[in-house]
Amino acid sequence: MGEAPTRFCPFCEEPFEGLDRCPDHDLPLVPIERLGRCVPPDADAPLAAYDPRFGRGWVALGAALVCVGWLSPWATRGGADGATLTGLGLAVGPALNAWIVPAAACGQLSILLRQRTRRALRAMRVAVPFLSAVVLAAVALTAWRVHAGVAAIEAAGAAVAVAPRWGLWVVVAGALLAAA
Repeated sequence: MGEAPTRFCPFCEEPFEGLDRCPDHDLPLVPIERLGRCVPPDADAPLAAYDPRFGRGWVALGAALVCVGWLSPWATRGGADGATLTGLGLAVGPALNAWIVPAAACGQLSILLRQRTRRALRAMRVAVPFLSAVVLAAVALTAWRVHAGVAAIEAAGAAVAVAPRWGLWVVVAGALLAAA
């Protein structure tokens, strides 16, 4: 004699064999094709490196924004020269901690390239927001160091003004996007 077909509750999506109604919800059971959702892919099936599903696209976009923002203007120094400082310029000069920003973004991209299954990505779900928090902390520390330097110059009697630029906000937005 044939085996009873497995049917599913349309509400809780629990499988039942040999029943016509869900014992918990008193709803008629349906075949898996009528559940309304697709069957999730296997947790150990390898994903393509460029696959944007499962949050990978948002993390990649956020890390790319962090890298672009790091190379973009972070601040403009007022005065005669009116120099524009990028994240790279700050990292080479007065704020060595700014090197943390691209390093953390590259770490996020490395996670995406190395962790190629859903199970491995789930194992990294704490590391990606942590690296975003590291980016935000490095940006905050760099801003504090620049502000402290401006305050020291002004205390010496020279007037200097530093204004934030769009690259700084791109880094912050990228880090928040990757964390989300």
